[in-house]
Amino acid sequence: MNKKSIFTLIIILLLVFVAGASKGLSDTLQFHYSQSIFSAGKYNQNYFNPDLSWKNKYQDYDHGDRSEAFPLSTTALVALTDAWHLSQMFQTLAWVLALLFSWRLGYEFYNNQRLSKLLAVFSLFVLVYLSFQIGFNLTYDWLLLI
Repeated sequence: MNKKSIFTLIIILLLVFVAGASKGLSDTLQFHYSQSIFSAGKYNQNYFNPDLSWKNKYQDYDHGDRSEAFPLSTTALVALTDAWHLSQMFQTLAWVLALLFSWRLGYEFYNNQRLSKLLAVFSLFVLVYLSFQIGFNLTYDWLLLI
């Protein structure tokens, strides 16, 4: 592998790590909020608490005003309303960017006659899987719990 390919691989692995960490954040908020650092009161409960934060999309949900809090707050800009949606946006964005870089890396692998194509694909799969799992487990099991 040349320096360009190694740099591309590092970018892919960092993006997949971010996707895993974002998944860890959203799962922590959704399934273990009461055991997370966000429930301790130091953080804005209206933004992090999933029992409350989903209402941020609307003007005043509790009083019957279910119109958008701001233009596109219930659709394209929902990631700006609460932590769970923001983490979902980061996860999706990281995966899309990793895929784009993977196409480039795949092209470089394909043109490298010295490297077995099957070995290259398998190695990339293993590295991507491990990068995602490390990002997920680091946030879900370690960083975000009290």
